[in-house]
Amino acid sequence: MYPQLFNGKSSPQSMFETSTTRRHPIGTGGYTDDGRRFHYASLVDTTAIGPNKLAQMCPPVAAHVSETGTLTGTTVASTSESYKTITAVLGATAAYLDEYENGLLKIESATTGAGQAWRIPSHVAVASAGTLSFQTRDKIVTATSGTTTWSLLHNPWGSVVIQPDTITAPAAGVTLVNWPAATTAAPNFGWLQTWGLCAILIDTTAIVAGHGAVAGAVAGALGVAVETEILQRIAIGVEAMGTDNV
Repeated sequence: MYPQLFNGKSSPQSMFETSTTRRHPIGTGGYTDDGRRFHYASLVDTTAIGPNKLAQMCPPVAAHVSETGTLTGTTVASTSESYKTITAVLGATAAYLDEYENGLLKIESATTGAGQAWRIPSHVAVASAGTLSFQTRDKIVTATSGTTTWSLLHNPWGSVVIQPDTITAPAAGVTLVNWPAATTAAPNFGWLQTWGLCAILIDTTAIVAGHGAVAGAVAGALGVAVETEILQRIAIGVEAMGTDNV
């Protein structure tokens, strides 16, 4: 089955296959006529994600968040609607090719201009402590000034990983087929389900119809939501299930 795109066209890639060739921009949305929703994602992790497993967003890179005083580029002060070039000096961790494509550069604090976020397009690989330079059409509402602290945010569906048993980022979606292990030099691409009826691994016998579910204690699985826990609610059970069922 091939998801329909919001431009009215059908995707050339089935929801039941992965590919080493990218067919859409990361984060592209799709749907089927039964109400299910999907987002186009990438995997660069060396750990495969089996079918009917929960995938997680890429965890933040410590050397790429809350960086202070390294955002440059005179166009950061521009309020025009034209392309603006922004450059940011990374911390001591490299960024691989298109790692932050369709993600955001967020201004965490500054004398002026805090709270803004600009979309990052396709970009080249950047060495450790190197300079990431990109052009964005997002409007600079307020010029930045003073000491500036910024973070790079991955697109929610870029460089996903299997949901670990200890949560390190929000959930991204559910795999419908096996996603083979990959690398930053040879990614895999495919569709993750993000809405609608879905089969997914659970790690508990406490799921019954109408119960909420969160990321479980087993990688890629769901567990029962506990009212007193402040965790991302991912799904609602539609039937009672036994451990390790989908």
